[in-house]
Amino acid sequence: MAAKGSKPDYTNIASYFTDIPEGSMTINIGRLEKLFTDEMRVEALNWDTLFNDLLKDLLTTHFVKRDKEVETLLQKINIAKKARLAYALGLIDRTSLNDFVRIKNIRNKFAHKLDANFADADICKECKGLSTTKDQKTVTAKNAYKFYISALKVCLTRGTEALKQEVNRQATLLKMKKKTKKG
Repeated sequence: MAAKGSKPDYTNIASYFTDIPEGSMTINIGRLEKLFTDEMRVEALNWDTLFNDLLKDLLTTHFVKRDKEVETLLQKINIAKKARLAYALGLIDRTSLNDFVRIKNIRNKFAHKLDANFADADICKECKGLSTTKDQKTVTAKNAYKFYISALKVCLTRGTEALKQEVNRQATLLKMKKKTKKG
């Protein structure tokens, strides 16, 4: 166990399995250790959480009701569905929608396949559809990760801008509502 506040050391995963007889498990310890130390994999999984929260904040800010029902609704839908809802409400554009959905698809490849990487044909195919590859002739195993990171930055920028615009819109509506009550 890691001390409170320190990072766990996943470089020696094999030590957790020393009491298990050899041949009684199908887990490849080397592959398991790689899961915890592969930075590309960790990024693919963690960015999804950030975008999920960003889209949730965007939608919550837009909704008139902000109660338990809205919270329950937003907890039960994934990033792609949140992005589709934000698009349907006019909060993000089609390009952003496409990127959010592809980022979610890439995340799922990493979440459900232990040896997933950016050289995988399915992941390269998703990267080819990102807005950051629009003017590129080819997306390869060598440059797919670069395009993915660029798309993450673009989505973060577009998402935060959309949230700022929605916060400003809500503030304007509140001011108008107060003026109407006074007049």
